[in-house]
Amino acid sequence: MSFNKPIQQGTVNTLNFSLQGATEVAGTFIVDGDSGFIFTPDQSLGYNQTYTIRVRSGGIRDLAGNSLTEDFVSSFTTTDVNPLPIITTISPSHGVIGMSVPALLQGTGLLDITSITIDGTGVTVNDLGTGDDTRHDVQFEIADSAPIGVRVVTATTPGGTATGSFEVIANPLPLDENFETGGPDWTIDKGVWEVGTPTAGPGSCYTGTQCAGTVLTGNYPTYADSRLISAPLPLPGVSGDEALHLRFWEWFNYTDNGTTWNDVGTNIGYYSGGWTRRDIDLTAYAGQTVLLAFYHYDNNDGGERTGWYIDDVEVIIIP
Repeated sequence: MSFNKPIQQGTVNTLNFSLQGATEVAGTFIVDGDSGFIFTPDQSLGYNQTYTIRVRSGGIRDLAGNSLTEDFVSSFTTTDVNPLPIITTISPSHGVIGMSVPALLQGTGLLDITSITIDGTGVTVNDLGTGDDTRHDVQFEIADSAPIGVRVVTATTPGGTATGSFEVIANPLPLDENFETGGPDWTIDKGVWEVGTPTAGPGSCYTGTQCAGTVLTGNYPTYADSRLISAPLPLPGVSGDEALHLRFWEWFNYTDNGTTWNDVGTNIGYYSGGWTRRDIDLTAYAGQTVLLAFYHYDNNDGGERTGWYIDDVEVIIIP
């Protein structure tokens, strides 16, 4: 609080100044120059509450001994501090040129989005205006002339800005599986793989609420030997410098190094440390119809763990 003249700091006290909410607010005074002071409450003020400042007449005095002739009274109402928004994922993470793609922003602090933009040319993003603090619905409109590549999506709220990435791709994905509909086109041999919401292992999927895992509620059994197998998948041909890649997110926890992809991938084992992205070159199989299988086995070493979890499986042509 500031005055138009230097004041006697000894007259600044709780008798001459008060801050009143539902009850009087206790606090401390700090000198602010020769004509003011700062009052700091001992505890944070309540949210959405009205407080009244009162400076008593005849109380705080200037150097000549003059004081206010009547009480000074002013009120204010507290509001919540706007949280900084964070975008953790955009699902789906990509779209094909010439397509309209509904998508979901996921994160925190997304309740009061005021604008959503995407950089580059050929792509617009429409705010569908639905969602809550952790999710927000948008729609990407991708023109036929849109350049291929990764774009930056920016969401703005009163608390700040958050960014995520969205990729424009040239051709439809031969495979794009996030397991949110239960993975009906996949088959499982010997019953170890499951599709659903994990309560063991990572405790949640990489995106959404459903993924595939080797027993979703605990450790895989001894002598486990099981495959999660896709439907027959016609892979497109490639030309020039194009490449055909399998990409997926995985989480795993094994006691040792196990066999997964005998022909087109590498072994995994031990612990992934979290969800990580795997990228496997399938260019040698372009133009063929194949089955893709995630192969898990246990060698009966007595150290069964939570195993392997898979989410967001896709096959994509990379120009």
